[in-house]
Amino acid sequence: MSAGDPGDRDDLPPRAAAPEGYESHGADTQEATRALARTVIVSAADSVFFDLLEGLLGSLARLPALARVPIAVFDLGLREAQRQALVERGVLLLRARPHLGVDPSGSCPIVPGVLVRPFLADYLPDHEVHVWIDADAWVQDWRSILRLSEGARAEGLAAVAESEPRYVTPLWQHVWHAKHCLLGFGPRVGMALLRRPMINAGVFAMAAGAPQAACWQRRFGDAVRRTGRVAPYDQFTLNQAVWLDGQPARLLDPRDNWICNRALPGFDPVAERFCLPYAPFEPLGILHLAGHLKAGRVAVPTTDGKRHDVRLGFEIA
Repeated sequence: MSAGDPGDRDDLPPRAAAPEGYESHGADTQEATRALARTVIVSAADSVFFDLLEGLLGSLARLPALARVPIAVFDLGLREAQRQALVERGVLLLRARPHLGVDPSGSCPIVPGVLVRPFLADYLPDHEVHVWIDADAWVQDWRSILRLSEGARAEGLAAVAESEPRYVTPLWQHVWHAKHCLLGFGPRVGMALLRRPMINAGVFAMAAGAPQAACWQRRFGDAVRRTGRVAPYDQFTLNQAVWLDGQPARLLDPRDNWICNRALPGFDPVAERFCLPYAPFEPLGILHLAGHLKAGRVAVPTTDGKRHDVRLGFEIA
């Protein structure tokens, strides 16, 4: 089968098993320093998403193992005081440049926020691995960053598919998925994509110089020219590159990018941490507050069979 042929494929990218010690407490800072050398964490926000970004940054700051990992943020429309606060935290601020024939200046924030994702190495050429985390996600366990970085070093790309036994996909999301598969790629390729699990582009890692990035850029450009739209084709074309073009990817466990609006997480009141909502209640690494769960409180199941009213976002002390 030639690259790009949307016929059936059974040779799915490998899904990484959770390594021994996934649940253990206490970060090994020396191990992290070695393993995460030349890795950078990247996100993006405007003034509206700044509070969520602060949650992400706060979650990273309280993990000693990540203390030496640099952070860069694309400024999608921050206020001056917000920019200054980020600079004081040591965050590198970036501005999106034109890509794929699209000038993001003056666009709504989502356009530059997704346009830059396949081009991270162009902005941060001194780093070997670029770990992207949406501003509405936060890190509970540093080992998720380790697995993303190691997966990218080994395969070129590491990400997480939206495939988990407890995930619920509402009807509107099925319709949205089908609509953009067909509009963006036509019936033949679109139907082939519909048969594959959706790889989420909100949390991923890419190695500098990886062929996956070039393939993603090419497919993204094709979709932009076909539709005249940028979002949401960053995610759909990442899936095209993996599932249909056969680009390698290490697919990590859903705990490394738990999509909270697909299934609420569980909560362990003894350990005071979020976990799988079912036994054996393994802890989550990254919580992604997609959709309507970015603010407010929700009742989540607990490890003792009760329900607990919590904020899903990172609580900044």
